[in-house]
Amino acid sequence: MPYLIVTFIGGGLGACTRFFVSTIALNFGLRYWIGTLLVNLIGCVIYFSTVKFAHLTNMQIHFVRIGFLGSLTTFSAFAVEIILQIEAQNYSEAFLIFFLNISLCLLAGIFIFRIS
Repeated sequence: MPYLIVTFIGGGLGACTRFFVSTIALNFGLRYWIGTLLVNLIGCVIYFSTVKFAHLTNMQIHFVRIGFLGSLTTFSAFAVEIILQIEAQNYSEAFLIFFLNISLCLLAGIFIFRIS
């Protein structure tokens, strides 16, 4: 039961963080998918950092990785945003969304794992 509680709390904090990051991106006049890109990149950096530098307990793993990052990052929104751009025949923007999410997150992971 304690794992469920910390996962629940982490998930709530992750969802709120996602809301705020997306809202800030929209307030700066950026496209809606930039918010998703930002939370996915932030989530990857945090996840990779916890794998590389932190020795988390099972409780911390449930809070950070499963709860917080599970609700902060989103694959479904990433996929829907690409599909919506394809349906609108904005193929270059669909590719840009795909390319930036994949490449920036992978580059963040490579950078973090190369830090000694």
